[in-house]
Amino acid sequence: IMNKNLTKWICFMGSAFILIFLFNACNKDDSPAAPINNAPIINSVTAQPDRLAYGETSNIVVNATDQDNDNLTYEWTCDNGNFTGATTSSTASWLAPYQQGSCYLDVKVKDGTATTTSGVNIQVMGLFFDEFSSDLAKWITSYSDAWISNSEVHIKGNTNGFYGTLYHALSSYVAPQYTLQITITNINTMEANEFYALYSKVNDSGSITIRYWMFAIEPNTSGENWALLCFVSGSGSSAWVLLASDSFGESSLIHTGINQVNELSYTIEPDKTVILKVGNQLLYQSDEILNIENTFGMQITMDLVRVGCRTFYQREVKMDDATVITPSQPLSAESINIESGSQPLIQEDDVKSPIPMINKSELITLREFLTRNSN
Repeated sequence: IMNKNLTKWICFMGSAFILIFLFNACNKDDSPAAPINNAPIINSVTAQPDRLAYGETSNIVVNATDQDNDNLTYEWTCDNGNFTGATTSSTASWLAPYQQGSCYLDVKVKDGTATTTSGVNIQVMGLFFDEFSSDLAKWITSYSDAWISNSEVHIKGNTNGFYGTLYHALSSYVAPQYTLQITITNINTMEANEFYALYSKVNDSGSITIRYWMFAIEPNTSGENWALLCFVSGSGSSAWVLLASDSFGESSLIHTGINQVNELSYTIEPDKTVILKVGNQLLYQSDEILNIENTFGMQITMDLVRVGCRTFYQREVKMDDATVITPSQPLSAESINIESGSQPLIQEDDVKSPIPMINKSELITLREFLTRNSN
């Protein structure tokens, strides 16, 4: 009897297993598996330009594709600066901040399911910067010809009496501290005492007017290949002078050969200390302006209003990067605008004084100039 019951129980369990199997088989989902989604592919993110000045605009483009032909959406963000329009398409317009440095722009590309992220770095160079492309729209020539060749700007003096000048006029002044930089070389032979220079114009509202500064390179002057010159006017007189008796000399930091590039810079600090560099190396430093202020009881403000390069007449030089102006502190757009009632910018044309051959025995110093004109 027990064997019969065991047999019946085994048969019952087997039948139940078969029924459960058949039930599951009948209810199995035979629909195909959901397709695998492929994330969007970002092929490139470009910025044009990717080096620019304070307050200038760069156009940003992301090129993205999707293997599944999904509709793509976009989202732009940045760690500095501001977008000036929509940030939800494949293109964006970005406004540089008033602060030097590298800014990263991030873009997210979404297909509704997956997100791919990439970005681009943009360098904010300073208050003014121009990579030469096809025109010189930001530049003004004086007594010279200027043209662009192979992404380099060339300037050639074209008179027998005055400087050939290529300059950028600022829309507002910049008070010290600031640094001026330029990459420049000569491309033909210059005679002794002829020169080319990093040039700036200042809006000096002090008790004596200093209108211009030049960090001059003299390729073929024996025993001296650089000089710091300033143009001063006061008491009805005007003259090109040396900053001080030691503000010229011979240095291996200065390259004087044809097509040998010099990366020049000079800094005017808040206390009017002048620092000259070639590349990253110090060439000269002087606190003569502060000493003169203390000696003569005057003020020399040195607010920057114009910057560029100068060359001797009929002599050609070239730049492969334009001048960079770097204030020492971050600026706002408002801080560099001239407020009503402020000292106005100097508006007259370049002073039409004959170009001086830099003969140090004939040029007096700024201190000597002030002494002569105060007596």
